[in-house]
Amino acid sequence: MTIKVIVFMTFWQGIAITGMSVMGLVDEQSGMAAQNILICIEMLLASLMHHLFFPYREWQEVRD
Repeated sequence: MTIKVIVFMTFWQGIAITGMSVMGLVDEQSGMAAQNILICIEMLLASLMHHLFFPYREWQEVRD
């Protein structure tokens, strides 16, 4: 589900940034840079959420 949300958000923010570029609110290069920065932030948040919700301790072997 998390991956689908990230793909969905990336798609729509790309559409929004392209729309802003077409309307002249941002130039194309700045729009691409903003898209890349937003994706990096989203991936950081996704990795933190995965670490929180899927802890590695659950898969550690128990030693007697």
